[in-house]
Parts: sequence; structure tokens; C-alpha cells
Amino acid sequence: MEADKLIDIATTLETEAIESKSQIKCRKPQHCAVLTANRSGFLRLAASCLRAAAEPIMEADCRSKPVEIISPHDQVVDADSDVVICLLQRMETWPELNEYIEARKKRALKNDRPAILACGILGFALLFVIVTGIMTIMQWFR
Repeated sequence: MEADKLIDIATTLETEAIESKSQIKCRKPQHCAVLTANRSGFLRLAASCLRAAAEPIMEADCRSKPVEIISPHDQVVDADSDVVICLLQRMETWPELNEYIEARKKRALKNDRPAILACGILGFALLFVIVTGIMTIMQWFR
């Protein structure tokens, strides 16, 4: 579906949402998340989702520019943490779990290199001082 057609549908949904305040709440029962909203809230959220779907992917990235949830929402809240959800973003290619883990390990190793080098230098210096001290003490007894 073309982006222009998605935008037209989103505009139609926005005009149908005639209540002044739309309310959306995210509830979390045991194993899932549940969105609870009034009619206006769902229409405005659907319009925002369509706008996010129509947003083009940025160059050299797999994501689009974030789209703000269309006002006037009274609240879009995660019930457990009181986090307000305000942006939607389209992402076409998701990293594989193993690729993500490997990339994170490589970044961690790259970030740890200065610390490992500093510990090696300190260990070498400490070993040098200990060996020098033992040799000095052995020369006293000759």
C-alpha cells in the first residue's frame, strides 16, 4: 500500500475521533500486554500507527524517523511503571538474536581493552617489584 494512501486513511481516522479526550492505557496481566482505550483513543492510535507505517526508512539504517502519537491523547501509559508512550517507530529488518549477542560481546571487549591493558601493566609492575625485592633480600645473605 502506498504511503499517500496510508496518510489519507490516517487523516480519515483522525476526523472520526470526535471525542475531545482519548484515553489509552496499557495493562499487563500475567503473560501479555493489553491496550484498553475508548473509541477515540483507538482511532487516534490507529492513525498514528498508519503514519509510522508510511514513514520512509532512513538511509544507512533499518529504522524510520520516530512518529509522535497524535494529540490530544489524555494518556498512553504503561500501568506498572507509569511510563508514557509517546513515539512510534517503523523498523523493517530486525537483528537476529545471535547477531545481537555477538555484537554486544564485541562492543564489551572493545570497551574493556583499556582496563585489561592497565591491569596487565600494573600486574607486570607489581611482579617486577616483588622479584626485585626478593633478589635484593637474597643478596643481603651472601
